[in-house]
Amino acid sequence: MRFAAPAAASGWARSATDATGLTFRKDLPPRPDARSRGAALIGVFAPRPLRGTPFAEAFGAFTRLEALPDGRPLQTRAGVTVNRHPVAWVQRCCRARNRVYAEAHFIGIDSPRGAVFLMLVMIGTRAEDTAPLEAEFAALVRSLRPGPGDRVLDVAPASGDAGLEGAFTTLNTGLRPNAFGGMDFFSENEVLVFDRGGIYATAVPPGGRDLAAFCRERPRDCGFYRLSAGSLVTEKVMNDYGMLERAEQPLARVGADLTLGKERWRRVVPFPAGTRLDGSWRYLFASSGQGAFSSGSVAVERVLTLAADGTFMRSGFSGFSGSNETGGTRTGIVTGSRRPATSGRYRIEGMQLVLDAGDGTRETLSVFRPDPGSDRLLVIDGDNYLRRDAAPGATR
Repeated sequence: MRFAAPAAASGWARSATDATGLTFRKDLPPRPDARSRGAALIGVFAPRPLRGTPFAEAFGAFTRLEALPDGRPLQTRAGVTVNRHPVAWVQRCCRARNRVYAEAHFIGIDSPRGAVFLMLVMIGTRAEDTAPLEAEFAALVRSLRPGPGDRVLDVAPASGDAGLEGAFTTLNTGLRPNAFGGMDFFSENEVLVFDRGGIYATAVPPGGRDLAAFCRERPRDCGFYRLSAGSLVTEKVMNDYGMLERAEQPLARVGADLTLGKERWRRVVPFPAGTRLDGSWRYLFASSGQGAFSSGSVAVERVLTLAADGTFMRSGFSGFSGSNETGGTRTGIVTGSRRPATSGRYRIEGMQLVLDAGDGTRETLSVFRPDPGSDRLLVIDGDNYLRRDAAPGATR
């Protein structure tokens, strides 16, 4: 079994527990406000035959640590690895003995050579400590190869033609709960970008990068696909551990567009080089809700004005208000800020919008039109910008 061990240069000390595994320990720098320093422990255990015990049962027993509560896990997920081995993840927290914060992540992989178990235990850490430790553990898990024929996760195109190419979009609307206890209406243009080599992404690669380079940097926005007897089979990377979630839905071609299940996906037509737009587009987000003793709301507006002479202007604001009632006394807060207006020159080509501001800064955003025949709606970096004026605008 092979894997990339956490680096000793970053503070990890390696030791063998016994013939069945290895441990890596990292002590965090002491803090002035704490009686003891935090520590992290990674355990990697060699493949073990289960001898008739179901994998789920063996993994469940592995995740129950005496030092952590036996209640319901904070998070659980199941999927497959890039080598098609079943994999499960469990996160447990939050208090160990003597009221010390503790958190643990467990990974189980059911490989042909036997079940492989891994764990990360963090004790006495704070919120800002956990993210780097989890990233190092996730990198180890992604690199794990239980057998000689296994490979590491790499969302890269393969040779051959998987059957799809280009970007497609569909409008998704509905209601979902918000942080204030209310319900928000949402309207989002989802996007799928396919490469003929069998990989896809759920976002437009920014900065003009190709899909392979984008997926190496952001594998969680990517996955693998194949066409099978009138269906689209996808395996999306669902988390930093490299777990893949498989889905299959009927696929039909309607001219240049696709139908996936019951949804119509329109092909995105990239902008020709030198495209100029003329008008103002507005993105608006608002959320509010009210509970028995509290209420709150937030609003964000961004406005982008593009002129036919190649100049642009950006402006916007954000605001928050909230109130809380305790013991018959109500307190409230209202705050907001206005984004300083910026201006400069812009360039549109393909699915990229490049903004060169007057102060010398450059920003590259993704952009496309869900309806190739209209610029009433632009999707910029995944957000819907609706044209503010009633005129159709000029495009040349």
